[in-house]
Amino acid sequence: MASTTVATAAKSAPGLNVIALRPDNRIREMRQLAGLTLEQLSDLTGIRPQLLHRLENERDCPKLKFDRVRLIARALGCRFVDLVAHEDLCPVAR
Repeated sequence: MASTTVATAAKSAPGLNVIALRPDNRIREMRQLAGLTLEQLSDLTGIRPQLLHRLENERDCPKLKFDRVRLIARALGCRFVDLVAHEDLCPVAR
């Protein structure tokens, strides 16, 4: 229930349309569970493989629009909140 509320708040609140993904996000884990390569996920989402690689591997916190994370989640057959921690939903500068 709380996860749905967090995702809904991020979708509707103007200050939360950009998030910084923490290095411990679960994109790689969920991609591998879905049996997809970076290139296949790129084809499904329209997000460059280089950015997907960076999201999975970088130690910094790449900024990404909420809609793009939601697009990744849909392509992987999971929910937005399955990919990120609640701490990722804090507003960041654009």
